[in-house]
Amino acid sequence: MILAKLKAYPKTRTLGIALLIISIPFLILTLVFCLNELTLMQTTGYGVLDFELAWTQEMMHQIFTLWGPTGMHQQAVLTYIDFLYIICYGFFGAECILLISRKLEGKLQEMGIVMALTFFIAGIFDALENINLLLMLEHPTSFWMYNPFLASLCASFKISFLGAGLGFLYIASIVVISKKFSLASIYVDGILIGGGLFLIALLLFWNLFVFLLIGPIYFIMIAIILWRVKS
Repeated sequence: MILAKLKAYPKTRTLGIALLIISIPFLILTLVFCLNELTLMQTTGYGVLDFELAWTQEMMHQIFTLWGPTGMHQQAVLTYIDFLYIICYGFFGAECILLISRKLEGKLQEMGIVMALTFFIAGIFDALENINLLLMLEHPTSFWMYNPFLASLCASFKISFLGAGLGFLYIASIVVISKKFSLASIYVDGILIGGGLFLIALLLFWNLFVFLLIGPIYFIMIAIILWRVKS
């Protein structure tokens, strides 16, 4: 019932204004986190993604040793700020999907309304991940042995749901553009597959584990959405 109302409410104009407003803190915080990641990688060789996906006590202690007390304190502050970032990216991503979904039709539009929830589900796992990360940052010598595993498990679910949401947003955008300009289906298929191959190359260069999480999800979504469109 609630999801059905999202097809028309809030009004598109209101949704667009809300997206514009939330995009400001979202972009600022994204820049802050990207600069922090770049700094950590250049100075210690371990970034936030390594921290989130450490999985074991041994790896976590190795990261903490290289980060040192100053780096750990800085990361603790940024982890608290990340709770605000969760709200920002949750609404930003959901609003983007809702706006593009209103240009879709039938089952594909209904799928878009549901997919808008992926960013909020990712946010829940992100918050659980942050709790475990903070427990380790604040008690680096006495944290529970399962905290690294729980943090990494939650991070994996977070990445998967974010990947699904972003993947749908890209694919749906291509579908909408193709309809507007009456592109032949062969070109649409080529763009989607080409985008997937570029994604594979990018993720393989960046992080193999993230690729294994997101890559299959993207191509499964391509298959589902193209099947919906052509049926």
